[in-house]
Amino acid sequence: MGKRVRGFDRDNAMRFEIARKEAALNMRIPAAWLDAIKAKAASKGLPCSRYVRMLLEADIARSR
Repeated sequence: MGKRVRGFDRDNAMRFEIARKEAALNMRIPAAWLDAIKAKAASKGLPCSRYVRMLLEADIARSR
């Protein structure tokens, strides 16, 4: 079985969104990627950072 992620509950997908944010992630990506992420987030009516967290959370859930 894979490594468990503290605070992650596949049955409660929004748990990360309401959980206290204890760490930060800073990365450099191509400007075109950021533009695409911002556009996709806007199309869903979400802030960019929340949309990225949702993508990360979904990927973690799929790997379980």
